[in-house]
Amino acid sequence: MTFTSGTRVATVLAVLAAGQASCSSENGRGIIRGDLLVPACTFDKKGRAVPLYDEEKAPEMNAKNPDCRDPNTNEVMPFCGEWNHFLGEPFDSTSARYPANQLNIRMQSRSGGWEFANVLFFWVYDSWEVARCLRGRMNADGTPDWRTEACDRSSGRGRMLIGTEGDGVLGELVSNHFVLQESCPSAELSAAALGTCAGGTCPDVSLCPGRGSWIEFSRFGSYTSDLSEPLDRSFRVNKDDPVAVTAFHVELCDQNTVDATAQKIVPIPQPQVTGVLEGSFSFNLQPNFR
Repeated sequence: MTFTSGTRVATVLAVLAAGQASCSSENGRGIIRGDLLVPACTFDKKGRAVPLYDEEKAPEMNAKNPDCRDPNTNEVMPFCGEWNHFLGEPFDSTSARYPANQLNIRMQSRSGGWEFANVLFFWVYDSWEVARCLRGRMNADGTPDWRTEACDRSSGRGRMLIGTEGDGVLGELVSNHFVLQESCPSAELSAAALGTCAGGTCPDVSLCPGRGSWIEFSRFGSYTSDLSEPLDRSFRVNKDDPVAVTAFHVELCDQNTVDATAQKIVPIPQPQVTGVLEGSFSFNLQPNFR
């Protein structure tokens, strides 16, 4: 993989590689679907680009699986599959900026290390904030006991908004990254999910039109259902605890394009990965280091 040095995603993946973590077998249930534009997914023996999927045949192949249909439009998504390999890695941060209750969630297309699979990473930088969003407790003075700028509870459910590193509080709480190591092993592709793009932190819409990524947890560890008291600040997701996501929606842009925009490097490279992924998943936290 190639990432611009100094970005947080590079640090994240370096930590994962050092830990040599793997998903050894199916240990949960997940569905992922979407529409991806990856013009140079991989290359054949003659060096010619090979696309990620056949845009005409893929929807026909996925039509028999109801989970491959967009729940809003009933359209068959060309990129679709059951990804039932999960790893939840708790981290105690050594940085004063982030609390010591982080959780990296890996949803993989196959077992083994992330370097051999297609992987969707959700990095939770503060588990306490996610749990507060999910609980939906109101303070005695009638104000919400959650970060309203990062947690949307307008539907009555807790939806955490996702952002890039420069996207204010969103990127400081939950971020998302996507790699295609199985489908595109030689292309060195990765992408980040775009949030609100506050303050011009995202590439221009002509390059990456997507905005507004989010994830909606229905279970996130274990805590009391009694809302009379606030959640203890030391909350974390522990081994064997449940993690379930009713739905997620990520708008992707090539990591190199995102990094160049943030660092004001010109010319901004054309994105090699764009598109939308959505789905759901559930598993119990079982760190498994090979």
